Amino acid sequence: MRALKVLARSALTLLGLAVGTALASAAAAAIAKPRLADRSQPDDDELDLVAIYGSRELRSTSTAFRGGRLLCWYASTDLDLRGAQLDPAGGDLLVWTVFGGTRILVPEDWPVDSRGVAVFGGAHSATSPEPGREGPVLSVRHRTVFGGLAVVAGPDDELLAV
Repeated sequence: MRALKVLARSALTLLGLAVGTALASAAAAAIAKPRLADRSQPDDDELDLVAIYGSRELRSTSTAFRGGRLLCWYASTDLDLRGAQLDPAGGDLLVWTVFGGTRILVPEDWPVDSRGVAVFGGAHSATSPEPGREGPVLSVRHRTVFGGLAVVAGPDDELLAV
């Protein structure tokens, strides 16, 4: 009987922490939304893509994509890089996904090095650099909390599903 009470208290404490975290995050997102402007344009070589409480789709036509930052917070984001060209030095993309979903579409021939942390969520990359391969690489560094990230490679003429 005592063990059941301890288990019930522990479960209620964890539930309270989860609800408190979600409420605090939601309030922080509402406060941050007007302060964090999405300044990204399709032809930008470096992105500053922000989606908070909504969805954002961007199809890049950059001639020398170098990366940038992507924030997806209580939102969904699709970044389509299949119309872009990777900078000869490669690119670095920092991705934060919090209570949301991010999808990055890349050309089939782009090697992508995707690394990061997923807490109460998941991250998947369908492409990776071949060992010993020369040339530019897109480096995706991610932090995913209560959400998901997918990096998907495919031809430019297809609508890709995750």
